[in-house]
Amino acid sequence: VLGWARQANDLLLQVLQIRQGRLINKVDFYFILEDPEEEEEILRRFLLQYYDEQDRIPREILVPFLPGDRETLTTWLREKSGHAVALLCPKKGEKRQLLRMAGENAAVRLEEELRRRQQEEEGYEEIQGRLQELFALPRPPRRIEGFDVSNFHGDQAVASMVVFEDGRPRKDAYRRFRIHGVEGINDLAMLEEAVRRRFARGLKEREEAGGAGGTPTATAAGDTAGAKKEAGKEKGTGFAEFPDLLLVDGGKNQVQAVLYALTGLGLADQPLVGLAEENEELFLPGREEPIRLPADDKALHLLEYIRDEAHRFAVTYHRTLRQKKLTGSALDRIKGIGPRRKKALLTRFGSIQKIKEASLEQLITVEGITEDLARAILEEL
Repeated sequence: VLGWARQANDLLLQVLQIRQGRLINKVDFYFILEDPEEEEEILRRFLLQYYDEQDRIPREILVPFLPGDRETLTTWLREKSGHAVALLCPKKGEKRQLLRMAGENAAVRLEEELRRRQQEEEGYEEIQGRLQELFALPRPPRRIEGFDVSNFHGDQAVASMVVFEDGRPRKDAYRRFRIHGVEGINDLAMLEEAVRRRFARGLKEREEAGGAGGTPTATAAGDTAGAKKEAGKEKGTGFAEFPDLLLVDGGKNQVQAVLYALTGLGLADQPLVGLAEENEELFLPGREEPIRLPADDKALHLLEYIRDEAHRFAVTYHRTLRQKKLTGSALDRIKGIGPRRKKALLTRFGSIQKIKEASLEQLITVEGITEDLARAILEEL
């Protein structure tokens, strides 16, 4: 049962796991919305991400509203679980009561979360001073950017960039990168590519704007052409403002890889720190020993929040791309199979594997599938 509570742009989603009428677990997830229309997309992505990580998927999932691509979601859930899964938004009865209870619980937890975050904001000046002192920053870090990468054995490799300003996520400034220049499993090279592309684009935007805003350090003369070449790969805007602190998920090796990318662009003075998850140690360029902070340090908590948000954003994007590839690529190669026929096939059989196992006679029972198309499908799969 998914409880849903919202105040302005703050959203809390609570998952209640119920077995045989008994509550066995509950988990909270907090989001900040930039656009009210994001709600349906957040629900869709949440269902994909959450149940991709679950070993057991229930036969019924009660949701606060039905997403537009309900059929696609239930097809994916059925394929992953091996049994039919229903997405329901009941309007009456016992299931409606469960959904209402989940919503009320989520509303209470959202109030608690908002109070906690308000207290964090009120103490952010103290955290800024702490970070400035720890990392010898030239000014208190108002803007912090976090980077992480995600891939599956090198496939569908992506990187994420999240932005926090004054201790709060600024989601309209988040950016995603598909990794193009790295083959195989090489997280360091993927991270280096993403950071290089981000700052190369920033330098290009500053140049196009006539240098407005300044840079943390001058671009080396020999690096200008390289920066322009890298910047040409990126689309959109929003890279001109550089962070007061750059945070990467990882330790000494990750910091070294990012420093290499920054140095190649003439930005070696960009403040940089790595946060290694294993022992929550902080790594700085040129420093052999990591910084270890107390577990209750507020500055560490903020950096952990940013690191974890970068990880979540990267993993969500990666899984979206993987799912598109898994459900679409095989059928997309077949001439004559467009979106409508692909949807009809997946709705009828539930998965690519089931389509592959179907007979010619079964395939031609699907609306829009002729005998010639059915033969082409079997040959391709």
